[in-house]
Amino acid sequence: LLPEREWLNAKIIDVKYEYAMYQGLPQYITDQEGNNLLDDDGQPIQRRVFNITFEMSDYFLSNSNPRKTWLKLGASLSLKSNLNSFLNNLSIEVLPDMTARDIISSLVGTEVKLQLKNKASTKDKTKIYQNVVFDAVKKR
Repeated sequence: LLPEREWLNAKIIDVKYEYAMYQGLPQYITDQEGNNLLDDDGQPIQRRVFNITFEMSDYFLSNSNPRKTWLKLGASLSLKSNLNSFLNNLSIEVLPDMTARDIISSLVGTEVKLQLKNKASTKDKTKIYQNVVFDAVKKR
């Protein structure tokens, strides 16, 4: 495992804008009561996420390739959204007309410092996963 809650050097090498899936099932946008929001055709609106890939600068696999870690953030740019906080921490100005392409181009290649948090598996408490702390990522 990489050090937990320490500032680690990394670079954002890839950002994908994709549909949110959980255990192989699509996820939909819901209202506060948990009801699916519908599009103009009466179909549920599928939720989208940004899947951000970080390449660690100081940690390597046994084959000498850099270690990688990932972070998924919902595509909402509302004031209280995790994506908005993430972009602000990286000094990226959030504009009302920002597109997914704008966000991707502003992130790819950015040198960052980030922190990881350990989390035990809910099924097997002996397995530990490390997640990127979305609000502990800042520009290097």
